[in-house]
Amino acid sequence: MNIYTVNYILSRLSFAMAAALAIPLVLAIVGKEASREAFMLSVFVSIFFGIAFRRYGSPSDDLTPREGIAITAFGWFTGTFLGMLPYLLGHYLGFLDALFESISGFTGTGATVFVTLDGVPYSILFWRMMTAWIGGLGIIVIFIALLPQSGASTIYMYSAEGSGPTLDRVMPRLHEMTVALFKIYLIFTVITTAIFMVCGVDFSIALAHAMSTIGTCGFSTYDDSTMHFHNLPFELWTALFMFLAGGSFSLYYRAYIKGPAVILRNAEFRTYLGIVLTAMLLIALNLIFSMGMDGDMAARVAVFQVTSLSTTGFVSADFETWPTFSKMVLL
Repeated sequence: MNIYTVNYILSRLSFAMAAALAIPLVLAIVGKEASREAFMLSVFVSIFFGIAFRRYGSPSDDLTPREGIAITAFGWFTGTFLGMLPYLLGHYLGFLDALFESISGFTGTGATVFVTLDGVPYSILFWRMMTAWIGGLGIIVIFIALLPQSGASTIYMYSAEGSGPTLDRVMPRLHEMTVALFKIYLIFTVITTAIFMVCGVDFSIALAHAMSTIGTCGFSTYDDSTMHFHNLPFELWTALFMFLAGGSFSLYYRAYIKGPAVILRNAEFRTYLGIVLTAMLLIALNLIFSMGMDGDMAARVAVFQVTSLSTTGFVSADFETWPTFSKMVLL
């Protein structure tokens, strides 16, 4: 294995992380938040990593599968380590908790070790959402999209990071497809942000929740998640985008190339849609007949919670109080 080539790619990833961390740094500076020093140090550490990797690295287009897998593995380690620095250096979390929070974001898990979000600077909360957004498509996939060149290296990295039945059919135009996926992902995020703003949500909060929604992570800027808003249009639009984000972006790419009819002809998507609609109906009926819940409210919470369990994890109701049948359907 050519470790110098691996180091070279890791240096580019480190510089990319520095650029990503610079965004919440600007927010912290503009907002005069105490977290600005933590982000500044995080950017410097990321740049230092980039310089160190570059010092012992060299570019090469001749990569083996072993090197591609090594880049993906060490890339994940490097990304999550650098991603935890704002939490750690700002003394918001200890080392293990900061690492956990970073991994949770980049993997789209959505679990958190923050006891409360009250008093946490917006820049830190924004970074949590940003890790979720990056992890939603895949940190390595996004990195490939930003690479100026394609070739064997991108194929091996995508093979290690990506998944799905369409992978073998897109390999010949992998770099082009990855860039297109990133653009679609970005467009979804912009549209979601705009619609949230139309629903009456401030831009900063709308953008943060749009990134978490499209990244299917479920991080929120509030302890009570989306229940904080008490906003029906916001909930319905969030449900729609959670459903879409739970689908295949590779399928959306094919729909972009061949037309939207491709989506409805896809057996996987039809199955996904059928399961979601069936679960919504069963839960709504169960809430109406078992709890005496109003029909409109039953439909509202059923739609939101079912789409939320497309792996996003937002909460609009306390489903712990629901009947056992509804809980079983959610599972």
